[in-house]
Amino acid sequence: MRSRMFLLTVLGLRYETTDDQLRSVLSSLRDMLTDHPQVLDEKPRVRFSGFGDFSLNVEIRVDIDTSYIEEYRDIREDIFLRVKKVVRDAGTSFAFPSRTVYNTRDKGINDECQQIAEEDTF
Repeated sequence: MRSRMFLLTVLGLRYETTDDQLRSVLSSLRDMLTDHPQVLDEKPRVRFSGFGDFSLNVEIRVDIDTSYIEEYRDIREDIFLRVKKVVRDAGTSFAFPSRTVYNTRDKGINDECQQIAEEDTF
């Protein structure tokens, strides 16, 4: 029987997050996890792990001091609520899928280019 359980999660922060805000989130998460009574790691693994399709990704990997799934879920929930506060306190927020649409008024093809295109097509 195992004496610990592994927590792995990836947070997606908005691309508008500044470098200073990201550093604050990383540092505050490490401090929060170090101080958490159920986290076994002396140096919790919290890293800026990459650029997602719509988010700056932060990976959290820690060992939790329990062997019971229900207790693990309670601890995980507590950690996630604390994570939410850390992100809010840093002045940023979580990302969500988004799309940017650009509307332009293109002049279209000029007469000379259109004539060349038509000649090449036929």
